Amino acid sequence: MFDLFRTRLISEPAVTGPTRDGQQAAQLSVFAFLLAVGILLHQTLTDWTFVSHSSVVALAAIWVLARPSSLVRFLTLVAAQLAAFAVEIPFVVNHWMLLAIMGVSMLLCAAVAVRPGQGSVANRAAFYRAAAPVLRGQVLLMYLFATLAKINTDFFNADYSCAVGICRDLPFLTYQSWMALPVIWGTLIIEAGLPFLLLFRSTRVAALFAGIAFHAVLALDGFVPFSGLVMAFYWLFTPDDMPERLARVRADHPRLDAWALRAAAWGRSGWTTACLAAVWFVVGAAFEYRWFPGSLATLRYNTMLPLFVGYAAFVAWIFFRCVREGGPVGYRPGLVRLNHPVLVVAPLLITLNGLCPYLGLKTHSSFGMFSNLRTEGDYWNHSFLPQSMRVFSFQDELVEIVSSSDEHLAKSAARGFEWVYFEFRNYISRHPDLAVTFRHAGEQITIDRVGDDPFFSISPGKLLSRIFWFRTVRPPLAGWCPY
Repeated sequence: MFDLFRTRLISEPAVTGPTRDGQQAAQLSVFAFLLAVGILLHQTLTDWTFVSHSSVVALAAIWVLARPSSLVRFLTLVAAQLAAFAVEIPFVVNHWMLLAIMGVSMLLCAAVAVRPGQGSVANRAAFYRAAAPVLRGQVLLMYLFATLAKINTDFFNADYSCAVGICRDLPFLTYQSWMALPVIWGTLIIEAGLPFLLLFRSTRVAALFAGIAFHAVLALDGFVPFSGLVMAFYWLFTPDDMPERLARVRADHPRLDAWALRAAAWGRSGWTTACLAAVWFVVGAAFEYRWFPGSLATLRYNTMLPLFVGYAAFVAWIFFRCVREGGPVGYRPGLVRLNHPVLVVAPLLITLNGLCPYLGLKTHSSFGMFSNLRTEGDYWNHSFLPQSMRVFSFQDELVEIVSSSDEHLAKSAARGFEWVYFEFRNYISRHPDLAVTFRHAGEQITIDRVGDDPFFSISPGKLLSRIFWFRTVRPPLAGWCPY
């Protein structure tokens, strides 16, 4: 078993010409399939409505599942996700932000790599050669920023750490106080180690297995959508000859091969897409109209988790067999080498997004995933990045809610949460009928109806309010992860 992780390398697989194009085209097909599954898992987070942008994304993902070898279908899914992101921004989660930036890079790759009349296999291979390196770089940057955000005093405090909070909620584990430090440091070491292990060829296979296990544990605590997308991202780091290895595994398992051929035949039928879409909409209606007892969150968790566990176990088993039986693994040079200067846009966007909290910009969806990071007002808690990095003033002013007719603001008042002034103004400008009393800059202000106030009824900036989303500033509470 240990030999599996002592990865033997060859500098360049002995594959050239059309065969090499065929392998890279097949790599894109698997990536498209895994990404479509990941997007459908994310869609279970959304509030279901039959006529909405969310339905369009789900239908595009189902269309890809029926024929993942189609570049047109795949790019349609990428465009649909970007369009949904544009509708939902700024209220998006971290992995949806990451996928949107990836979508920008994939459309740029299509523009620079795909050529009319070049042929389907050649175009898919050219697209994958252009897209895979820049997508890998974005995954590595995401992990680095997630690690950077966790290096703060509250994350290392066993009473407040999000790592401990997540551990407490794991369904298969009875938490004991002695677990706190191993959980905190273990989380940090794994998250910090993954990008470096993925970067180097000699440790890449080990990193893939460690990452799958890590995200499977997170899925047990409810983070299925993010874990589902990670399964697709990890495919980008698999050996270059994985399609050939998959063919060998299929040859060794005739039933698996027969199932794969049957699934491919079903996918070529338009009825397959229609049936999958019908099933999806029936499940969505069951959630939307509460056909089952219990809370919506519990229903989603109890439905998604078994499906994801089975899916992740199957993918991990396939990958295990491929690596074990395929001989020495091969990686071509240039893991994150950009094939065109314009592709630098996406890594720059990832970097800017990750730096936002420290620069004084938005704090939501900036890859600070459950990190306890606090950068607002005078609450700066990062262990080595100085508060002088905050060059923008959006986080400087905080608001304390005293009372409000709005349920969300009233809860903040009851719990002692503060709001970033920009976010507070943006929120109340969208709710003209609410009344609120708050303290700001040492002054208590009462507004009987926001819509009647000439100042607070206006958004602080239409463009910025579509980009920036700030978390409520919550005091550390023992046993509870604030972010």
